[in-house]
Amino acid sequence: LCESLSLEHLTFSSIPCPAAIDIILQSSSAQTLRGIGIYYMDEIFTPANLLRLVRGCPLLSEFEGDSGELLSPIEHGKTVKAINKLLKGRGGKKNQYRPFVDFGPSQWGRPDTLGGQAGEFLQANEESEDDSESESGED
Repeated sequence: LCESLSLEHLTFSSIPCPAAIDIILQSSSAQTLRGIGIYYMDEIFTPANLLRLVRGCPLLSEFEGDSGELLSPIEHGKTVKAINKLLKGRGGKKNQYRPFVDFGPSQWGRPDTLGGQAGEFLQANEESEDDSESESGED
């Protein structure tokens, strides 16, 4: 598919093929790809692999995605910064790739749930707070 067409946008939500990045980079679509959407494919599209894809697709400036994995700013920060710098340098929005948990107030309010272990932890703590309030008779 990538070889026979000059694709400008791809969206992935499930790919059984770990070689997807290599297939894209070796195709003619690598030269025409402008946007990519990646949803819950953390095993294949790691920060290092995503950086390799962004570097290999010179027009790529738009990124959309969601991840069930929370990454460490200490371990992945430089790679994430490099991805965002490349995307912005090509005319994309600032900080499009945001795989880290945001702490502190948000202009959109607190998300209902977060994915992965952080979301499970928050949900468990909220449930235990609700139980303790109902046991003490507070409303």
